[in-house]
Amino acid sequence: MAETVDQRNPKSTLRRSKRGEQTGGRRVVRTVCPSLESFETRQLLTVGAGLVIPAAVVPIPQPSEIELIPSVPTPTYGEAWTVTAKLPENGSAGAIDRVQFVVDGVEIGAPVPVKDGQAVSPALNGLAAGVRQITVVPLDSGETFEGPTPLMLETPVLEIVVAKAPLIVRANPVAIERFDDPATALNQPGVIGFEGFVNGEDPSVLVGQAIATTSATSSSPIGRYAIAVDVSGVVAANYELLTQDGELTIHPKILDVRARWNGRSISILGLNRTLPFPTLQAIEVVFSDPMTFPLSSDRPALVRSNGQGVGSLNFNPAGTVAIFSFAKAPQAERLTLRVGPGLPSKTDASLTLLRGFNQNVTILAGDVNGDGVVTAADIARIRNLIALGGSDPFADLNGDNAVTTTDMGLIQRRIGTRLPV
Repeated sequence: MAETVDQRNPKSTLRRSKRGEQTGGRRVVRTVCPSLESFETRQLLTVGAGLVIPAAVVPIPQPSEIELIPSVPTPTYGEAWTVTAKLPENGSAGAIDRVQFVVDGVEIGAPVPVKDGQAVSPALNGLAAGVRQITVVPLDSGETFEGPTPLMLETPVLEIVVAKAPLIVRANPVAIERFDDPATALNQPGVIGFEGFVNGEDPSVLVGQAIATTSATSSSPIGRYAIAVDVSGVVAANYELLTQDGELTIHPKILDVRARWNGRSISILGLNRTLPFPTLQAIEVVFSDPMTFPLSSDRPALVRSNGQGVGSLNFNPAGTVAIFSFAKAPQAERLTLRVGPGLPSKTDASLTLLRGFNQNVTILAGDVNGDGVVTAADIARIRNLIALGGSDPFADLNGDNAVTTTDMGLIQRRIGTRLPV
């Protein structure tokens, strides 16, 4: 009779094979431990009526190692890669039908079937950057092993460095107008952009914020200025941060639009009411910088709805003011003031006005309260201001810097006048 003895633990129970072998007067039984631990097979010789004489101990071969082969030798976080566990071609590896991949002591996915002596791990693109330790746990089929003496399987630990993924943190282009605050503009959403997130991630995986800075200030002249990106306050566990500068462009702008009558003027930039001045002399457009308008379609224009121009344009490219003068003061008009992008006179030709300019300019002489029709209510408005000693530039119809009965008299003959349709 033959039996198997675990040399480290003689009392342990090992499974027997389903059949034995007869060699002369000796019956040999080969067994395998499900855990594939090292053991020796001792052949026993049966003599006479039950006398057992030990035969020579049959040693097993040296341990055989499972080979772990990464598909990418130096993977980067987010890169698609796997590890192949290659089992020995002979010996007890035949009892292994699955392996469990383990990364840093944590099982990854379900056990993987062994096919043609190999098992491929699940995708490892989600492994965090840093030094990772990968191993496998062989799982046998539960069947006994028959054949040559079993091998002891040793599972190595594959130590591999997962590099951080490159992440570009860039400053996107920013355009502002003269005298705007660059710091405010750079603090808006969308100024900082990212390129290189993997695994479906976004800026929420970062700790801290990137900051965009520039040397430009609100008093800087028109021109182009670098935007630097500061990532010193950003922590990115799996990303290598690479910065990319951007560009801030300061464009000229229309600073003001003014109405002038007699010796007085008032800003009407963005005004949404009628101009009531019977003695209106001019509409002025004030630029931040000297401008030129090579295209006639870009030139400042004050026009009626039918495209007919009103007023005489006086514009010196060396200056910063375009003036529409009236030989005769308009009394009731619906006009549009428009200015194209134009070009700066003495600098980069691409530093145009940031946007085209359009503003309605409605004129109705005597319409003090701005309701689009001259009525007794306008006279009452002036009467109340005179009584209270109040001031209102839209009630100073003659432009003498005071609200008096003279202004009231300029309304009398215009009662019932309306804006044209």
